[in-house]
Amino acid sequence: MFDLSWSELLFVAVLALLVVGPRELPGLARTIGGAVQKGRRLYRDAMNGVTRLEQEIDAASHPEKAQGERHELLPEEVREAMRMTAPHGDAQPHHDAEAAWSRAIEERSGQGERETEQ
Repeated sequence: MFDLSWSELLFVAVLALLVVGPRELPGLARTIGGAVQKGRRLYRDAMNGVTRLEQEIDAASHPEKAQGERHELLPEEVREAMRMTAPHGDAQPHHDAEAAWSRAIEERSGQGERETEQ
């Protein structure tokens, strides 16, 4: 990345040891390591965002091709909620259950009317 040779890295390490001192050097190394880790995480998150944006733009520009891919663009918790609430198979069982429920309500209300008449 910076194109440093081993001898140049050794020189920087010795210089840091002389300038900072042996007591503070481990703390400095931890601080530098944390900064590098945070920079890598920031870079990775930015690249993931750009990739996701590219996918969304591609899906929006080609809706016929990306119908299945749209589901993958949703956050995991939304996909899980969709799986839990999605009707399984055909919608006919739902309509059958609704019709049976309506018949039961009508029968029940019809019985109640007959009981009040008597």
